[in-house]
Amino acid sequence: MQIHKYIAPRNYSILILMLHYGLTLNEVVSLNINDINFSQNELTIITNKGKRVLELSKDDKKIIYNYFSDIPSLFKPKDYTDDPLFLSFHPQKKVYWYDYNLNKPKRISLIGVKRMIEKEVERSGIQAKVRSTQFRNSCILNKISEGYSNESLIYYFGLSSRHALYRYKRYLETQ
Repeated sequence: MQIHKYIAPRNYSILILMLHYGLTLNEVVSLNINDINFSQNELTIITNKGKRVLELSKDDKKIIYNYFSDIPSLFKPKDYTDDPLFLSFHPQKKVYWYDYNLNKPKRISLIGVKRMIEKEVERSGIQAKVRSTQFRNSCILNKISEGYSNESLIYYFGLSSRHALYRYKRYLETQ
């Protein structure tokens, strides 16, 4: 609880990207500072399947920007670089990790995000086990319910084909 005030903005930013935009764990962890354009409200996702650009809502952009602004200047990712957007935090020292070999802040790990989700779910009082894939699945189901076309859904979520959407559509039909 003592360190939560330091990492809450980061955690909230990560959860927003997973819940509102359906980003995968790997996509969140691999985000660099040059992937977000605060002036244009755009987030660029680069994967082995390609590149896609998502428009951030103004409220979500403010939350991510506030997280970024609150990082102490010694550890802050440099603008327009491949420095990581989401940083690893040292709980004992109450500072962000810095990788002196690479001369840049240390990226949060996949395990770090998984543990963060577990702790935030526990802190919220939710009894069920919640996983990052549930955030993405919820986002996909919401976008399908809102009437987005198959093509726009495939692009938005970086799906490999329209067949990937069928299981979500079948699920919605049974509800």
